[in-house]
Amino acid sequence: MIVHRILVSYYLFSEFRDLTDSNQKPLIISTGVTKVEHTGEGTSDSEDCRSQAAVGKKRRKRVHRGEKPFQCDQCDYKTDWRASLNYHIMSHSSEKPFACDQCDYRTVRVKGFEEHKMKHSGERPFRCDQCDYRTVRKRDLTNHKKVHGGEKRFLCDQCDYRTVRVKDLEEHKMKHSGEKPFRCDQCDYSTVRKRDLTNHKARHEGEKRFLCDQCDYKTNRKTYLKEHKMKHSGERPFLCDQCDYTTIRKGSLKDHKVIHTGGKQFTCDQCDYRTSLMTSLKNHKKVHSDEQAFACDQCDYRTFRLSNLKNHKKVHSGEKAFVCDQCDYRTVRVKDLEEHKMKHSGEKPFRCDQCDYGATRMATLKCHKMIHSGEKQFLCDQCDYKTNRKTNLKHHEMKHSGERPFLCDQCDYTTNCKGSLKNHKVIHTGEKQFTCDQCDYRTFWMTRLKNHKKVHSDERALACDQCDYRTSWLSSLKNHKKVHSRQEASVSDNSVASS
Repeated sequence: MIVHRILVSYYLFSEFRDLTDSNQKPLIISTGVTKVEHTGEGTSDSEDCRSQAAVGKKRRKRVHRGEKPFQCDQCDYKTDWRASLNYHIMSHSSEKPFACDQCDYRTVRVKGFEEHKMKHSGERPFRCDQCDYRTVRKRDLTNHKKVHGGEKRFLCDQCDYRTVRVKDLEEHKMKHSGEKPFRCDQCDYSTVRKRDLTNHKARHEGEKRFLCDQCDYKTNRKTYLKEHKMKHSGERPFLCDQCDYTTIRKGSLKDHKVIHTGGKQFTCDQCDYRTSLMTSLKNHKKVHSDEQAFACDQCDYRTFRLSNLKNHKKVHSGEKAFVCDQCDYRTVRVKDLEEHKMKHSGEKPFRCDQCDYGATRMATLKCHKMIHSGEKQFLCDQCDYKTNRKTNLKHHEMKHSGERPFLCDQCDYTTNCKGSLKNHKVIHTGEKQFTCDQCDYRTFWMTRLKNHKKVHSDERALACDQCDYRTSWLSSLKNHKKVHSRQEASVSDNSVASS
């Protein structure tokens, strides 16, 4: 006896009431399939099978040709399968008969309901035989296996993008066209994927149902919680095969690998900025537009990133969840803590390829490299001052205005730099925590200790290009060069006078 599983096709909204009991509670259908048995009597069963096979063949052809003949009359939704359209139409009616008894999830599809229940039970019946991947859907496993096979037969005709799924290709093409069909009805947000819109809407509702069991972190996405927990465990499973870079996100690793190719295909149309990432270009363009849409409701702080605003608000609340285990340092961001720990270890992973300079941050290294190139793109409109950092220009402009917004709460000290105020406040503690290991020198500041140690090493890396003068400090070299400038000016004046 041959048993064929044929998908149920009667889930039309108009017929659904026949599937409920007298109390209008939805029936829970365990399989979502109906069985047709070959009894060997007559030919009707065989004809049914041939009919089902013909439908399947027709649908496969439509997939390859990209045809989607079934269209919703209430929105732009199209599909290659009539049953999918039937399910979709029910989404407009807002009736979702299958309700989860453990959370607020509701759906129009019994199969989706069964898959959802597996999330609560942790059951993932479909396993990959080549890695640890497990899933609740057979089609997800089929797509996953193509990753091992290297089969990516759907190609973009505008770039080198390849994928194993036609749906991924359709979403990718929207990046070229700029099309974002899924729009939020509460703000200007739009996206190419429906699930991204669903996650976005949860922000408006304030719903954060995924909670960390080690801290107060909450999120509206399970994947975010998984990534957050790796910060506690220190796990960074995604490794670069060309350098020591590790990360908790697969997407971050993909972005990082572009650095090794040396390609920077995304260029700014207002300056010489180039980058390998479209997201970096978008953020850069906000510098030109001075767009700072996210504003703090407790002070004048504004930013163009929601994540920056969230971190800033923790300053007002005093919440600093990430603590250094070697000193009293506390911060609102785990990345800041990682960078801080490098000060204790002396690790400086970002190194200049033109000198011995090393840094704990890529952004700091980029600013340093501008010293070698001589590039100073930020100009003061009141004097000849130039700099390679926007923050430096901002501080310089305060000298013209006389503005000193950062005030010490223990004395009359004021400054135009937040970092300077922080360094000043250490003086009031009376504690000189940085000590020299070769003499009795003690200081409040790490930078002072570094400069002091150069006395013991007799390290004088900075040399004058006009005489034999060498020094450990850039400021000393600058002052020294002014001597040569004055001498040249004096010689020029004498020659003019003698003539």
